[in-house]
Amino acid sequence: MNGVGEQTMNGGGSASGESRRRSGARNEAHEAHKVHEAPGEGARAGVAVAGPPTAGPMVVVEDLHRSYGSDAGAVHALRGVSCSVPRGELVALRGRSGSGKTTLLNLIGGLDTPDSGRITVGGTPLADLGESGLLEMRRDRIGFVFQSFGLIPILSAAENVGVPLRLRKVPPREREDRVALLLSLVGLSDHAEQRPGELSGGQQQRVAIARALANRPALLIADEPTGQLDAETGMEVMDLLRAVVRSEGVTALVATHDANLLGLADRVLELSDGVITEAGAGPGVG
Repeated sequence: MNGVGEQTMNGGGSASGESRRRSGARNEAHEAHKVHEAPGEGARAGVAVAGPPTAGPMVVVEDLHRSYGSDAGAVHALRGVSCSVPRGELVALRGRSGSGKTTLLNLIGGLDTPDSGRITVGGTPLADLGESGLLEMRRDRIGFVFQSFGLIPILSAAENVGVPLRLRKVPPREREDRVALLLSLVGLSDHAEQRPGELSGGQQQRVAIARALANRPALLIADEPTGQLDAETGMEVMDLLRAVVRSEGVTALVATHDANLLGLADRVLELSDGVITEAGAGPGVG
C-alpha cells in the first residue's frame, strides 16, 4: 500500500486470551452503543451524536483516471472509474492485489490527485480545496484505517486513540471522555493502558478503528483492514466496522480481496484492472 500511515509496527502477536475476550468485547461494544444513544449522555460527556444524514451520496467519483510513470512504462491504475457511496452504508471495494483499490481510496481520501475526473466527498468537490482545505477535510471529516495499524509503539492504547484529539487541542476532560467511549465501543476498555506490542493483531486494529473515529468523521476509509489478521479475527473486525457504521452514523468504504468478508457489506463495488466491473447490493443488506 502506498498511502499515508503505512508504517512497520512492533509486536502484534496473538494474545493468549484473545478467543476468550471476543465474546466479552461484543457485549462491551453493545453496552457502549446503548450509552452512546442514551438521551443527554453526549452533552454531558462532550460527545456529539451524529444527526440524520443529509441528502445525496457521501462519495461521488466521476470518470477518474490515474497513471504512474510515463510513455511506454506508464502504469494505468485507474481507467475511467465512476461510482458512488451512499450515506450511512458500509460499502466493500473488492478486487485482487494490483486492481487499483488503494489508488482509488487514496484519491477519495485526498491523499493523492487524479490525472482527470472529479471526486466529491460530502458534497464538496476535492478539486476546489487547496492543500489546507484537504488537510482540514482529512483531519475533521475522514477517518483512515490501514492494514498495518499505524499505531505509535511507545503510546498506550488510550494515548493512541487520543492523538487526533490532541492535534485539535480538544480540552483534556472532553478528550478523556471521548477516548473512554471509543475504547468501550471497540471492546478494549480493559486494555487502555497497554502498548501496541502488548496487544494482539486484532486488538491493535480495533485501537486503530477507535482512533479513526476520534474526530467523529463522516467517512471512514479502510484499506485492507483485515489483511494481517487470521480469518476469524478478520471477520470480528469487519463485524465491528459494520456495528460502528450503525452506532456512529458514519459511512464506511472498505477495500478487501477476501470474499468471506463481503457478507457484512451493504453494497459491493468490484474493481478489476482499474475499472469498476460490477456494482450492487451486498449480502449484508436487510
